[in-house]
Amino acid sequence: GDDIAIDINDEAGGAPQSAFMKDFFDQVGQVKRNMDHMKRNMANIEKTHGQALSSVSNAAANKRQSELDDLIDQTSTLMKAVKEKLKEMDEQGKKHDKKVGKQDSESRIRNNMYSTLSKKFLQLVKEYQEMQSKYKNKYRDRIGRQVKVVKPDATDEEVDEMMESGQTAVFAQSLLTQRSSQAAKNALADIQDKHRDILRLEQSIVELHQLFQDMSVLVQQQGDMLDDIQKSVENAHADVDKGVQQLEKAKQTQKNNRKRMCC
Repeated sequence: GDDIAIDINDEAGGAPQSAFMKDFFDQVGQVKRNMDHMKRNMANIEKTHGQALSSVSNAAANKRQSELDDLIDQTSTLMKAVKEKLKEMDEQGKKHDKKVGKQDSESRIRNNMYSTLSKKFLQLVKEYQEMQSKYKNKYRDRIGRQVKVVKPDATDEEVDEMMESGQTAVFAQSLLTQRSSQAAKNALADIQDKHRDILRLEQSIVELHQLFQDMSVLVQQQGDMLDDIQKSVENAHADVDKGVQQLEKAKQTQKNNRKRMCC
């Protein structure tokens, strides 16, 4: 299905695991479980955003918003746990490389899997950030429509100014003195609720952006390290090929020498 797929058995090549690698694979499993949980939460967040936007009563919208707050908090906690675990794994990997060298088979398996896992996490954070931005714009559009219920001649500039200043309560009061119908009161309550939702989404988007930046640096460093490893492997192969050629040459020289000695 949609689970984060990384085959530990394929990477390990069926070789017996050292305690160091067993611990690493346990950590990979933990990160994968948290990322799968994040994906499920993201699907629920998207669904609940849709329900909150289509709610007709304020009570129903508030109920959805409460569910959203819980889901966003939980997802934020999961993301921070994954980020911290990946940083910890990165530090452990660097220590191991220092001790045994990057060419060690365990180091190569570990670095490749870590890189794959980090990139998958980065992609997940990016998708989540895009989703939150999309719904922030949808809430903003909803506020624009509700403002026009109360003040049909309101311009987009007025709505933008109200949003930027954060003065929804002041704006609401001034409008209520002009129109005190029930529809106007409901629309104004919705405007204030949706503005709070937007502020919450903006906070989430800022956190996600920061987390994305932090992880990008880690992935970049990992990429540079994998490039170094690739170069070392290519150099090692070239050295082996050169060695084989020299060996063939030596054998040929030996053969020629024998022939001379025989004749």
